[in-house]
Amino acid sequence: TGINQEPTKYMPLARIWSKTPSLKCAESSDMFKVPVGLITVDEVVFAGGTYGSTRVDEHWLFSKNTYWTMSPSQYSEKLSAHVFVVNRTGKIVDPLAANVYGVRPVINLKADTHFKLGGEGTKAKPYEVLMNR
Repeated sequence: TGINQEPTKYMPLARIWSKTPSLKCAESSDMFKVPVGLITVDEVVFAGGTYGSTRVDEHWLFSKNTYWTMSPSQYSEKLSAHVFVVNRTGKIVDPLAANVYGVRPVINLKADTHFKLGGEGTKAKPYEVLMNR
């Protein structure tokens, strides 16, 4: 029929299954020059999230809301595209990319940035990154 039966599996899926998350970007990539983006599934794992975990409300990214990561899971012409999300119970899952969920933005700071956090994390007093120079 010409339809690829085997899905293409992406590296975030392999890292999550093998429990080897990484914060390192591909060295040949120039995609990550913008310091603001979506959270990756690897960052969620480093924060305590696990793929299909049963004790999921313990990691600090648990919010009772389902939100996308920027990490693809797999694609096939038959199964469509799947991208990792953190669901409303805190589990890492990889549903169809056609679903509608929220997003969790991140800000990337250079490794040599010195900072402290201000604010309380509330709407009235949100967290602030206070730069020390």
